[in-house]
Amino acid sequence: MLKLLWDPADGRVLGAQVTGLAGVDKRLDVLATAITGGLTIDDLAQLELSYAPPFGSAKDIVNLAGMTACNSREGLVEPVDALPEDPVVQIVDVRPPALAQKFPVPRAGVINIPLAALRQRSGELDASRPVVTVCALGKTSYFAARILAQRGFQVQSLTGGLRANFDPRSPAKPPAP
Repeated sequence: MLKLLWDPADGRVLGAQVTGLAGVDKRLDVLATAITGGLTIDDLAQLELSYAPPFGSAKDIVNLAGMTACNSREGLVEPVDALPEDPVVQIVDVRPPALAQKFPVPRAGVINIPLAALRQRSGELDASRPVVTVCALGKTSYFAARILAQRGFQVQSLTGGLRANFDPRSPAKPPAP
């Protein structure tokens, strides 16, 4: 998990927190260097970091944090730090059904529409009501919020997902059968 703090006035990276297992030290080193060097969220999105398929993806979590911050700044996604209590807000859990059933979102009336089916099933949602998307870590709900925003919904994405907000043991993927 990575939390990024940046200045909305100029996009300068001000701070970061990273938790996890292998590779945390690398991300912290990159982010500490970014802070010292006065880099911006735009710079993070474009950083060229070492890449090898067994150890990491082509776009590192540091790149993704920069891209997410840029999209937030540009109004392409609106983050929210807590689930609203307002019953008018539709809470959409975009995790696979097995995860949604085993580790439910602790709110009544949550609608489970997996990300892969969201485009086809977005008609199940009331476009006149606000939506908050939820997943395990925040990444999938971010993508879901972008999809729904492009379809005209007023939508927010829960930052950090269920792990950061409710249950740190909640897995991101269902266990293998």
